[in-house]
Amino acid sequence: MRERAQASHLFLSLLTIIIFALIILFGYKLTTTFKAKSESLILLKFERDVQATLQSVTYGTTKIRTFDVPPGYEYFWLIDPRQPSCTADNCGQVPAEILDAWQSPNAKNAYLLGPEKIHAFTLDRLKIAAGCLCMEITNQQVELALSQG
Repeated sequence: MRERAQASHLFLSLLTIIIFALIILFGYKLTTTFKAKSESLILLKFERDVQATLQSVTYGTTKIRTFDVPPGYEYFWLIDPRQPSCTADNCGQVPAEILDAWQSPNAKNAYLLGPEKIHAFTLDRLKIAAGCLCMEITNQQVELALSQG
């Protein structure tokens, strides 16, 4: 009788450990999935907000806006592939991804760059006299001054 009680206690302990491990595993997967979706939503909102602000700038006006950027990005580059080169020197050397965009006819013109990731997208009505513009991202935000004229 005593052996039977010990066996059932061992079985219950093993079952408890397995259930606990499964809860931890699925909880971790759910958390990482939620984090990835959250970052992609912030990226989408960033793209749409920058594009909407760019579209709303009229001749002779300047709009200064601060945009939220997901974590992991350090620089925001805007390029104008129609210009012959880039003269922005505030962010150091121009990254290879940006230089490649000048040689590609279907290149994007906006880049979020981080040490481990890059996100490129296209903005309509973007013209940059210097060829490119680089802004450093601080506290997961970037400030843009957009004007036309």
